[in-house]
Amino acid sequence: MTRIALVAVLAVSGCQILDDATYKPRVGPPVPDAAVPDAPPALDGACPVIPGDSCGDSNPDVRVSYMNNIRPMINLTIKTGCMIHMTMPLTVRFDPSTYDSLLAGGVNSGRDIIIKCRPCDSILVKKLADPMPPFGARMPMSGSYWTDDQLALLKDWIAEGALDN
Repeated sequence: MTRIALVAVLAVSGCQILDDATYKPRVGPPVPDAAVPDAPPALDGACPVIPGDSCGDSNPDVRVSYMNNIRPMINLTIKTGCMIHMTMPLTVRFDPSTYDSLLAGGVNSGRDIIIKCRPCDSILVKKLADPMPPFGARMPMSGSYWTDDQLALLKDWIAEGALDN
């Protein structure tokens, strides 16, 4: 009888774990002192270069193109594992299929998905690079994680202003 009760308890708790993994995690509000100040505006419309910034453009002499560099990486990721975000209920919906929808973000990230000129504060970089992102799981869900070179291109593109070029 105790074995049956133990099996029932394990089965129910296992269902709860699976159920929690299916839905968005419960997270609290951001910590107030974790807010990052806005970058100072640049005079020529480009992103400012901040001395000592470890998250700036790694190669300012080379421009990263959304259409030629970033879009192909996103398209490949969509084919191998991101379609799930586009079909989920509106509580987690994220559609990276176009420039405008990418910048719009999802319900959890909102417009913080890409913070122009600030790659390390952009949720997309955190979700692609960090094994423990600020919410949910690391992307892409398929486990075909971006390489360091791909992440560097994404960070450089954001550091350059995340232009639709």
